[in-house]
Amino acid sequence: MNRYNSKTARWQQRDKEEQRMNKTEFIKVRCTLEEKQCIKSRAESTGRKFSDYCREMLLNGEVVSVPKMTDNEKEAIEVLRRTATSLYIFPTLSR
Repeated sequence: MNRYNSKTARWQQRDKEEQRMNKTEFIKVRCTLEEKQCIKSRAESTGRKFSDYCREMLLNGEVVSVPKMTDNEKEAIEVLRRTATSLYIFPTLSR
């Protein structure tokens, strides 16, 4: 069992709380087309929806994002996990 499955990051908890909230109010902000495109691209790079990104920026002044792992990174982690497991199971062989 992975011990990290049960732990939820703070930003994930906030996202769940936001989903439960009934959002009925609007904030309108005027900007240029270039500014809007820049904000949209930043939102996409964090993996968030445009409105979620804007809300987070307005409330906290920053958006913490966890980039998705590439296939190479996933493979490297799997190799490390197997190595650690084999060293744990056979500690006398590794000396």
